[in-house]
Parts: sequence; C-alpha cells; structure tokens
Amino acid sequence: MSQTLQRLLSRTFIKTRFRGIKLLTTQQTFDRNEQETHFGFETVKESEKEEKVHKVFENVAADYDIMSDAMSLGIHRIWKDYFMCRLSPVNNTKLLDMAGGNGDIAFRFINSVKNSNIKDCHVTVCDINANMLEVGKIRSKKSPPQS
Repeated sequence: MSQTLQRLLSRTFIKTRFRGIKLLTTQQTFDRNEQETHFGFETVKESEKEEKVHKVFENVAADYDIMSDAMSLGIHRIWKDYFMCRLSPVNNTKLLDMAGGNGDIAFRFINSVKNSNIKDCHVTVCDINANMLEVGKIRSKKSPPQS
C-alpha cells in the first residue's frame, strides 16, 4: 500500500480505548506488520532502508573513489579496466551506464574510444543519486577525458 494512502488512512482512524482494548491506528498496524532488514550493523524497517542507502551515497559522493580504493585495495580500477577491454567498443557504440555514479566507466569508455580513433560513440550516465552525478560533472570539467 502506498505511503500516501497509509497516511490518509492513519489520519482517518483515531486511536481509542474501548472496554480496555487498545485499538491501533492503521499506521501502527502497518508498522507492526512491516518486515525488518539489515542496514550495516543495525536492523531497520524495510521502508526506511531505501532512504538510508540514498543518504549514504549522498554523503560519500565526493569521496567515493577514495572509499572504493580503500574497500577494494584499488582492485575496482582493474575490474573497470577489464570491463572496458571486454566491452571492446566499435564505431557507433552507444553505452548506457546505469547506476553510473560519478562516471568512472563513462570516463574509461571515452578514453578508450579516443585512444582507438573509434567514431560516433556516445555514453549516457544514469544514477538515482544527484550528488553522485554532480561529482561526475565536476570531475569532467576539472579533468576532461585524456586523448
């Protein structure tokens, strides 16, 4: 059930006591039945997890490369380079980088295309987190892809 509908229903019903029995609002009923999941070292409601994950990526956007280096001991760079070798772009390649964050794959793609004299290629980076995309935009202006 959508959160808007839940809020509407919870405003409609009032918490009361009737003959010693506590009646729950609709919202409390949903909360009681909601599944819990893990988020790091804590347990949270499933409805809260998406927002918490979003906030994490908002907060680490500027330092995402450093965090990836630390967590993978730099191996993520090798994986991305290997991916680009396997992709082997050719003329007219169109790449959609979903969950592309700050554009690591996109920058590798552009460099690969330029270094290979491949023509008429295009890359689009898509990410749900505007902060990650903004970091990619800033990065592209500070150090454009190498020739």
